[in-house]
Amino acid sequence: MFDGGPENETDKLLLVAKKIRRATGTDFIISLVADDFSRSSNTYVGKLRSNFLGTKFTIYDSQPPHGAGIPPKSTRSSRRFHSKQVSPRVPACNYIVSTITYELNVLRTRGPRRMNCIMNS
Repeated sequence: MFDGGPENETDKLLLVAKKIRRATGTDFIISLVADDFSRSSNTYVGKLRSNFLGTKFTIYDSQPPHGAGIPPKSTRSSRRFHSKQVSPRVPACNYIVSTITYELNVLRTRGPRRMNCIMNS
């Protein structure tokens, strides 16, 4: 995704997404740079996950919401490590930011019939 500024400026990279197909759906890993999609990187933003049918999308962030009391379940191993073994910048969890669902229209053609967007605060 590039910023479409005035013609005399050079293009500026805003975000980059890498598509990863899975048996249960598709993930899009979102980064600030085009060549590093590692979750341990400072440039990792989060991910967008769709279900198999592409009717439900969940947006995850690598950072907890402001004032979060209890962290979600870790997506990594539940083993405990000595604090010096794990970098404090490595996101251990993905936090759900938003969910977007839609129903297919009656004729099953492209485009949603009804869309529901939920933003977690």
